[in-house]
Amino acid sequence: AAAAGAHAPSTSATCCAVRVCERLGALTVSELLVRVWPALIPTQSVAKRTVRHGLVCVASRPKAPLSWRERVAVGERVVVRPLGAQRVVSVEDAAALGAVPVLWESDTWLCVLKPPGMPPRAGRRCLANVVRGMQSLRRLARGESAHESRRRA
Repeated sequence: AAAAGAHAPSTSATCCAVRVCERLGALTVSELLVRVWPALIPTQSVAKRTVRHGLVCVASRPKAPLSWRERVAVGERVVVRPLGAQRVVSVEDAAALGAVPVLWESDTWLCVLKPPGMPPRAGRRCLANVVRGMQSLRRLARGESAHESRRRA
């Protein structure tokens, strides 16, 4: 039980992240995914496909290609990226969707807690659209236009 708490993975969010401890550092990326998120990634083949589709990265190198065979260094954060969502039509619609609790964020990543019952990526009121709405509102707060916000989303 104590070892499971060492990496404290989240399984309720569209974007999942885990900091690699020594035990997880000995595993390949595909083995790590199955070990940490068995409900989301139940088999090695699902893990390999998830990595091949570019949905997994190391937070410090979000654009670097990752192989399912490689091992991630201890202390790094492995992130499973969300799949695409339907577009939010306007910033006003995005604002109407509300917000979700933010667990941690960086310049590149935002990790949130998904409310029970909210679909991750299907439908207008899905988590991915809520996150897009939150991003749009943050850009507007920084003084960017609605057009710039929609173009980046």
